[in-house]
Amino acid sequence: MIEEVKSARSLTGYKVELEYDGLHGVIDLESELYGPLFGQLRDINEFRKVRFDPELRTIVWPMRLT
Repeated sequence: MIEEVKSARSLTGYKVELEYDGLHGVIDLESELYGPLFGQLRDINEFRKVRFDPELRTIVWPMRLT
């Protein structure tokens, strides 16, 4: 069974700590930020705005459309 994420917070670099039902995990997303879709997230200040969206049940960032 796949556990659902309950919260997310930015750590150092491009790491995100995810909380599941009483468990924590850390994922480093730096190597995944390639291509134009993720260009804004290569800016570490933008990346650190990560949050968990309970409605979508995933991590999200506020993105500007350019």
